[in-house]
Amino acid sequence: MLGFGAQYPKQFFGTCEDRLTDELWVMRVPGGDFDRTVLDTVPHLGVTIRFTDAVAPRRYLVELARRIQQTDSAYWAAKGVTIQSVWLSEDGGGISVVTDQADAARADILARYGAEVIEVRPVR
Repeated sequence: MLGFGAQYPKQFFGTCEDRLTDELWVMRVPGGDFDRTVLDTVPHLGVTIRFTDAVAPRRYLVELARRIQQTDSAYWAAKGVTIQSVWLSEDGGGISVVTDQADAARADILARYGAEVIEVRPVR
């Protein structure tokens, strides 16, 4: 499955296997021939392949997370915001941003990075 990230960089997010139910979940941005290619090329005797939507491909979300936490750190510091951590949701749903200034910075963070940021929360 890892080869699909190179073959379909604008669609592939990742996979999750449930051995109890013999299901392989493939998280991807829908469209094109991706689903058909997976079904036609991945051996899955006795395993049900299920597809679920991701908001963006893994590569894009990793780059966005890096931008938020590293590239834009000076931008946020100038606004008095310290980004403590940034992480991708396991299901391809988006990115969570953790900062002590979550309430004050939430609107700015969402405006700057868009709908791929699904959560801005305080440090716990």
